[in-house]
Amino acid sequence: MKKVLIFGFIFCLLIAATACGDAQQDPTQVVPATDEVSALLPGADIFYGLIVADMGDTLLVTENKTNGKTAGLYTLPEKYMDETQDKSKLVPGTYITLHYNGTVIETYPARFELTESFTCDETKEDLVTPILRFVLANVPDSAQWLALDLTGIADLSDGEREAVCYLAENKLADKCGIVRYDPQQFTAEELLTAENSPENGAVLAVDGQLENGKLTGTWRLTDTQQVTEGEWETAIVYYLN
Repeated sequence: MKKVLIFGFIFCLLIAATACGDAQQDPTQVVPATDEVSALLPGADIFYGLIVADMGDTLLVTENKTNGKTAGLYTLPEKYMDETQDKSKLVPGTYITLHYNGTVIETYPARFELTESFTCDETKEDLVTPILRFVLANVPDSAQWLALDLTGIADLSDGEREAVCYLAENKLADKCGIVRYDPQQFTAEELLTAENSPENGAVLAVDGQLENGKLTGTWRLTDTQQVTEGEWETAIVYYLN
C-alpha cells in the first residue's frame, strides 16, 4: 500500500510540474488568461510582498507574512511601480507594498487585477538566485525528474522555496520535471525505488545557513544507483537601501 501511495504522490507531482512547465516555459511571459477564476479577497487592497526574481519587465513576487514566512507566487509588471520610487530597488530580496482592488486572478503564478501602484520597502539578502544556480548545476544529466528538498536551508521562506522550484522547472522544461516533497513522509530511497515509479529520477536535498554574507551547507544527491554527498558555499548578494 505504501508503494502505491508513493507512486501516486510522485505521479501527481510530476503531472503538476509538467503542466506548469508547459504553460510557462518562458518565465518572462505571463500566460494569457483562458479559464480564469477571479477570487475576491474582502478588504484586501494592500499586498505586502517580496521580490524573488526579476523576469525582464515583470517581477516574480511572493507574499510576505508575519515572522518572515511567505507563501504563493504572483507576477507583477514593473510599470506599476510608483513613479517616485527608485527603480534600482527592483531586485530580488526587496519587500514591496502593493495597492490593488482586492481581486486576484488565479493563474499560476497568480496576477493582480486592476493594480494601482506599489512601493519598495527595506531589502534583505537574495537567497533564491544562488540556490537556483546551485540546483541547476547539480541536476544529473540522465534525470528525467528531480525531487527537491530545500527544507534544511535556514532563513528560506516557503515562498522562496516555491520560487526556486518554479524557476527551476521553467529552466529545465525540456529536460526534466521538478517536484517538491516532504522528507518527513517518504525517504529518498522510497521515492526512487517504489514499484512502478517513473524511471531516471533523482532526489536532491540541500541544507544551508547564512554565515558572514555566504550560504554554507551540505547537499545529498540520491538516484537509483548511488548516493553522492558534498559541501557547498556561495556568496550572497545584499542590496543596500
